[in-house]
Amino acid sequence: MTRGYTIEHLLIRYPDDDAVLEAIMQNTADTDGRMQCPTCQAPREFRRIHTRKCYQCTKCGHQHYPLAGTIMARTKLPLTKWLRAVHLFYTHRSGVSAQILQREIEVTYKVAWRMGHQIRSLMADPNPDPLRKIVEVDETYVGGRKRAGSKKPIPKKTAVFGTLERGGRVRTTAVQQVNKATLFTLIQENVELGTTIYSDEHSLYTKLPKAGYPHDSVLHKAHEWRRGNVTTNAMEGHWSRVKRTIRGAYVWVSPQWLQSYLDECSFLHNRRHCPALVVEDLLARMLRPLSSGVRKGPPGLRQTPSRSRAK
Repeated sequence: MTRGYTIEHLLIRYPDDDAVLEAIMQNTADTDGRMQCPTCQAPREFRRIHTRKCYQCTKCGHQHYPLAGTIMARTKLPLTKWLRAVHLFYTHRSGVSAQILQREIEVTYKVAWRMGHQIRSLMADPNPDPLRKIVEVDETYVGGRKRAGSKKPIPKKTAVFGTLERGGRVRTTAVQQVNKATLFTLIQENVELGTTIYSDEHSLYTKLPKAGYPHDSVLHKAHEWRRGNVTTNAMEGHWSRVKRTIRGAYVWVSPQWLQSYLDECSFLHNRRHCPALVVEDLLARMLRPLSSGVRKGPPGLRQTPSRSRAK
């Protein structure tokens, strides 16, 4: 389904809550379709208890709740509404606000806000492979901008650092401050040693060759945006998309939740050549326990939330 993934595709595959629950149960089963009972320690068949969202061992009577450990644990909503919410992140590729979720799946705003953040928590890459080939690095700031004639102080901006593989994946991280220790740690975690790195003229990047990364830069202050193959235009383009998404869909975000929105933009960017993977990957992550590698809850800077627009 490389051309598209409509809601009809989703409803054919998961027509009701029972089908969703069965899919989650199969994700915890063995390769032969059986699941080892934690009580009797033997592979046994489980039968569905239709009055509750659980299965029961046919031998010892142990009851297993497939939703436990997933983002849908203790939910009172129909499971198909969660699938519709996931599909909205595919159809609205410039951000899905809580207002959109509230209107489309007919829930309260508080429920929609929580669902949105729970789904975004699945978009963080739990086991990222290092970036290779040619990598562009850059930093930006997300926050308010002083309006002309206003005497109000400029809201504190949040620093964001990004690494982008030329023609490939991107990773962005909200950081407390921009310094050598922070940026070099992120580069070493995300970029394979020996990879060529392109950046702007920031003095911090001049030490990259000593760390084992061939480096070249462009001088933005002199209006130099490209010199041969040396450029950071792809990374700058991603920053533009991030800020347009925040301004257009979310209006403002707090530093506490900023990383969650950054993960959403990176998740969509990394699947831009095959948009159907947005739905497939989110469903695969949603229908398995969070203990299998997906971070629980929206990550981010633990600061006092402050309303700030992306400018």
